[in-house]
Amino acid sequence: MAAFQKLHDAADPAIVEKWEEQDRQAQIQRLADPSAMDVFDVQLQKAPTRKQQELALLARVGRGGGNAQRGAATWIASGITIEELQISLSMDIRRLGKHPTETQHLEIGRRRTKLQSRIDEFTIAAVNHLGEDFDLDDDIRDMEVEFIDDSEQEVDAVTDSEHDSHEDPRCMVFRPENVMIPLPSNIGIHRCTELGVGHLVGQEIALREGQANDTLQAIRVLLADKAVLFRTTVRPAKSQAKVTRAWTQVHSVERVIRLQTMIYSKCRAQLSNLQAHALLEKYLRMEKSHLKASAAVADPNARGQRNSTLPWFWSLDVQGDSISNDWMNEFYRVHWLRAKALRDRWSEEQLLIEYEMCWTLQFFLHKAGMWLSRITRNGDPLPEGHKCYAIRQAHMYHQLAKHARTSFLKANPMFKVIV
Repeated sequence: MAAFQKLHDAADPAIVEKWEEQDRQAQIQRLADPSAMDVFDVQLQKAPTRKQQELALLARVGRGGGNAQRGAATWIASGITIEELQISLSMDIRRLGKHPTETQHLEIGRRRTKLQSRIDEFTIAAVNHLGEDFDLDDDIRDMEVEFIDDSEQEVDAVTDSEHDSHEDPRCMVFRPENVMIPLPSNIGIHRCTELGVGHLVGQEIALREGQANDTLQAIRVLLADKAVLFRTTVRPAKSQAKVTRAWTQVHSVERVIRLQTMIYSKCRAQLSNLQAHALLEKYLRMEKSHLKASAAVADPNARGQRNSTLPWFWSLDVQGDSISNDWMNEFYRVHWLRAKALRDRWSEEQLLIEYEMCWTLQFFLHKAGMWLSRITRNGDPLPEGHKCYAIRQAHMYHQLAKHARTSFLKANPMFKVIV
């Protein structure tokens, strides 16, 4: 509740009034129209995602447009997914350091096995799209990944020799995370032309554009989350335990930011291989300074924020020429609505739990009275054994009621039975 109140107090009252009306209308209409709850999600028009680009390519093939092979878009999309898995695995291996445990070695081994299976399936399917001669080129290279340094947030290109010094010698031969899979961006435009599959280049460019939009969207959300974490979790933390937990959350977000940044950098490198110069002018190089999230960003009324300069990807829209803070305003709106919903839920739970405490106490007293009433049957006394059992049960429920009352008063000194 305190976190919501801080966000509420920091926001513009006029904007908050608009948000409150949106929340009220959503609550009124949600039973009859579940889509009314869409206000709790980002409403800005988003650039096309990779899945949307793939669907568009599939629809184009279905209409018989062009000379695109059926299934080529899905095949390329699966290759891009494999590439992302390779980057994720490479990042995790690097994070383990020089002396990973046996359990960590085993986990990496299992992930490598699964990754190799997907690479094998992709390579087998490549024959259908590239032809049987696609692998005649002997110039086979390892995949290059730009790592983001864990401590200094710097882009650090790590060579294979540096990785080798950290690797278990038994695992050196089997490293599917470094395999260069046969995507058009890896084969090259010239080679694709020789194989007669130049049309695949355009399809991969479209999918890479969607991938870039996906990663930038993820980076924006994560940086905004990081900013709010600083304001609502790190700064208010007073005890060492709370500070540790708060920074653990921040570091967890930072790891995902690094992963998404590495994927974006690889995507941009592949667009360069595909000679998509127009897109490279739109999707600029990611610098380490772009990944810093100021804690002041959680305060829309901060002095001078209207004229502050945000990194280029904050203002990137479908057309690529919008420069505004609309996205951040949308983020605060959604965050405020969700925080308010959580606060309202807690208020409901607090009201309910007070009644549940009373119901629990009344239930124990009712059971105690019920067992005492069973000492006699129709005015006739029960056998001594039955009477003793009934008295013992009544005593047990009286003790439970006493313990419940003591516990409830400890939790809430103002507790009283609600009749």
